[in-house]
This record gives sequence, C-alpha cells and structure tokens, in this order.
Amino acid sequence: MLAFLAQHAGSLQVVETLLWAFSAALGTHDEALRERIRAGLRPLLPLFPLLQTTSQTFLQYGLPIPENDLPKARPDRSEFRAYFCESGADAYISIEHIASQCEMVRVVSMTEDAGTLRITYAISVLTCHDRFARELISYTVLRDLCEDRYRAHNEQIEYTRIRSSAS
Repeated sequence: MLAFLAQHAGSLQVVETLLWAFSAALGTHDEALRERIRAGLRPLLPLFPLLQTTSQTFLQYGLPIPENDLPKARPDRSEFRAYFCESGADAYISIEHIASQCEMVRVVSMTEDAGTLRITYAISVLTCHDRFARELISYTVLRDLCEDRYRAHNEQIEYTRIRSSAS
C-alpha cells in the first residue's frame, strides 16, 4: 500500500482512501511498521489544505505534527497559479495548488459576448467549493494570467460549472 500511495500521491481520491487504511494500521504495536507508514505519509503534507477534514485529522495523527506546524486548513489564493495547457485538440487553463502541484480548477472555455465574459469551469478536487473556485479564477486567471484585460471590455462575468469525474 505504501508503494501504491507513493505512485498515486497526486490523486486526492487515492490519498483520501488510503489515509483511512493507514490510520487504522498506525494502531499496531510494531514500531518499525508505524515508522514506515509515517515515512510514507510525510510527502503528503503539502496536500493537507486540500484534504477533507477527516483526512486532515488522519494525516495529523499519522505523522504526528503539532497543530501550529500544519499548513493552513484553507489555502490562500496566492498559493495557486494558472497556466495554459494543451492536450491533443483540447486547450484549457489549469489552476494548480503550487505546493502540492495538484490541479484544483480547470477553465475549459472563456468567451466574450455583448459585454459579458462567460467562463466554463470544472472543479478537480472534492474539497474545493464553487465560491473558492470562482475566486481562484478571478485572481489567478483573469488578474494574473490574462493581466486583467477582460474586465475592461465586459460589464459582467457569468460562471458555469460543469461536472468532472473528480467532482
């Protein structure tokens, strides 16, 4: 399981599932096994802000790490970056959590029509809510990546969330 976790540490769904199993395994009396599990969990620490509350508790228990040494439970928008991606015929903008390199939001289209900027996006991580996703789009895509050029041409922004397999 540790090898599988290391191989799939970029998938929050895998991490969340395995944290349940590892939290139970940490109850063993075998100190060497507990230390191997902790060593496997340490690289997951940058994911802490992105995990569900129960998984955060499991990770904190598993390592163990004092509360004040943990990453903030809600990341600040400055902890994200946006960049253009192309995959075959698809082009999109990915918004990534910098420390974990985990994609949070994917902007699949941006169109302008009669003073309205229409943005279609998908949330890639279960713990990201619409309000925060829109804040990330506004901050990392519109302001930083696009250098605020869309705001001057549009009176309003319409957001449409599409469901991805992760959300």
